[in-house]
Amino acid sequence: MGITNAEASERIYMGTNTAGLCIENSVSRDLAGKATNGPTNGEFIKYVLQNFSTVNQVKEYLEQTDKTGRKTRANFGVIDAKGGAAIFEAGPSSYRMFDANNPHDAPQGFIVRANFSETSRESLPEAEQNLETIYSGIRYQRAFDLCQSQLSDSGLNAEYLLQRIARDVADCPSCCFGESVETNSQLSKESVRTSSTLNRSMTVSSVVFQGVLPEEAPELTTMWALLGEPLFTIAIPCWASQHKIAKELNGEGVSPLCNLSIRIRSACYEADDKHLITTHLSILTPQLFSVEQEIYHQTQARLHKSSPQQLKPEEYEQMHQQAVDKAFSVLTTLAQKTSQFSVPVSLINNDPSPTAVDFQFEEEERTRLADTVNSAGDAKWDGGMTDSSVNAGSFQINRNSTTPVTRYVDLVPNIRTKADSEGNPKVPRGWLVIEIAGWNFRGATPNEMVRFGFSSQPEKDLHSAGVVIERTTEDNVSITGLGFGDGSTEITSSQNWPAKLEKPLTLVLEFDKEKGNPDEGESGGEYRMFYRKDSESGFQQLGTAGKIRRLRNGNAIHFRTAGFFAAKEEYFKLDRLYYTTTNPL
Repeated sequence: MGITNAEASERIYMGTNTAGLCIENSVSRDLAGKATNGPTNGEFIKYVLQNFSTVNQVKEYLEQTDKTGRKTRANFGVIDAKGGAAIFEAGPSSYRMFDANNPHDAPQGFIVRANFSETSRESLPEAEQNLETIYSGIRYQRAFDLCQSQLSDSGLNAEYLLQRIARDVADCPSCCFGESVETNSQLSKESVRTSSTLNRSMTVSSVVFQGVLPEEAPELTTMWALLGEPLFTIAIPCWASQHKIAKELNGEGVSPLCNLSIRIRSACYEADDKHLITTHLSILTPQLFSVEQEIYHQTQARLHKSSPQQLKPEEYEQMHQQAVDKAFSVLTTLAQKTSQFSVPVSLINNDPSPTAVDFQFEEEERTRLADTVNSAGDAKWDGGMTDSSVNAGSFQINRNSTTPVTRYVDLVPNIRTKADSEGNPKVPRGWLVIEIAGWNFRGATPNEMVRFGFSSQPEKDLHSAGVVIERTTEDNVSITGLGFGDGSTEITSSQNWPAKLEKPLTLVLEFDKEKGNPDEGESGGEYRMFYRKDSESGFQQLGTAGKIRRLRNGNAIHFRTAGFFAAKEEYFKLDRLYYTTTNPL
């Protein structure tokens, strides 16, 4: 009995057998080794369920396939009916066992894994072992903390794993599965990003295996299956001893019950498919929780009332089908209700300010950068640039020095996905618009460079991404994108620009902290560059999207120059520089 992709039964991703052996996996791409042949994660699990009954046998199979090869990069969790319990971190040609019965491996009697391996983590320099920077590290820490707290309180059991761990949305206490209508209606947030929570936007199924005690028969081992994102479905009890599976779970090429869950889920996420609209949960979770509680406790009573010898395959099937009937009925009703859901007005109109920074350089001649006026707010540049000032409606660079200089102006709202420690307004995406009147690079040595971009910590000169305008040869200028820090990437373009640009050019730097951001690992978000020539009506993209370091945000604008700008008739003229949260493209 196992969970597979629709019409792909050659691979099982979590399941149990009549011997009471249970196995699941979480992908761990950091496990070393070259995968050339052997079983994949799903093929490995299917073979184990078909052939083995104990944790030790799985260990022996891993030793065997260390020599013949595997295509696995996974953490396999395995329990058996004899009390065995272990996590195997299994790469293509090596594995490491963590025994839950060994106090060294599991001092508190439990082991947690997410989507990384301790084997690889321990091989990193100590400074890089921080869970906040490791992919899925935040989820691991959250699960560990919940298990530890519950263990010291009233103990871990299948019910807690189902209803609290599998459904957890850490940043939103009001999303807690099973809260009453009264409590759940007092929502602390209307929208919560769920890409790095335990119940996350990409979760498509989950299981909890309820094993047996020494005096119980292995056939009583129960697989509680959650088809769909856990918050929007109901756990169904399944047994390897039952001869058939309800058609609502295993239909012709689809799972009708899972499809209902997907319909409900779709109505509860914003268009980006990452932000959960929590205002709908007061309608959904009490009903889902109530039915699941009824199924769970009726099942437990039935299992513990009878001895294993009194349960026949058809009796397992009857309990299974009764649970499916109740769940399917409620999910059908909720799917109909959610079709009427709408996005709250406050989530539709959530831009704090369309234009937050705007320097138009209309001051008197020779006004220094630090004294120029921000027509959209109070933020100012933190200093000036030698030999550079306002000239005829533009800010003109004429620096008689090759020493680089960087100036900053703070942004409100910040571009970030999570609030900072001061609770400043934030948006997930913003644009820096650079209107250039022209340039004339004439120095004997091509070394002129101007960069505009976003910075995360200006006080430490920690930048996030920028547009770089640089003379590379006597007659050519390049425009490229520069990402900063581990996980970021550059943007290159084959387009060349003249050393003397006499017509206006507009550049746009788009900074998006949501797109391509898993909330884990080193990369998080993307940036893009666009340009529009004076004679053109629309913008064109320069190169492809670049990646942003996940831990860096858009908290300030930086304006940097380097190189010599003081040759005869040499200049760079900036006509306007502004930051907006409304798409200008």
